[in-house]
Amino acid sequence: MASFFQKEFTFDRVWRIFFATGLAILLGWLAWKIKDALVPFLIGWLIASILIPVVRFFQYKLKFKFRIVAIFATILCLAGVLTSLFFLVVPPAMAEFKKTGALLAQYEAHFAQDPIIPEQIRTYINRFIDFKEFQDKFDS
Repeated sequence: MASFFQKEFTFDRVWRIFFATGLAILLGWLAWKIKDALVPFLIGWLIASILIPVVRFFQYKLKFKFRIVAIFATILCLAGVLTSLFFLVVPPAMAEFKKTGALLAQYEAHFAQDPIIPEQIRTYINRFIDFKEFQDKFDS
């Protein structure tokens, strides 16, 4: 295959190069301008691409007669998995936030009397960290 610069540059070839470059720049600029509208479509396309094998599994391996039934079964399975993950993650995380709030309150109560931490570090921490604000955020 001949390289780009070994072929002869005719008027027609130069015109096509400029046209293709201008079109690529225009499409790039247009995509940049409407990127906020494109992101949801790209996310939807990505999710659909990931779920196609599941739909095919329901349709061909489990022999669902209609594709729409396989799609609804996939959506139901996805909703079940997401709900299960939510209930497996959120309650333990809330418990950990409550424990962290209690530990912050305990740490604040004993912070002033702690002889291990040097005085300069204690004053620096007291100046820049509000333990009550942290505790309120973790309690809420």
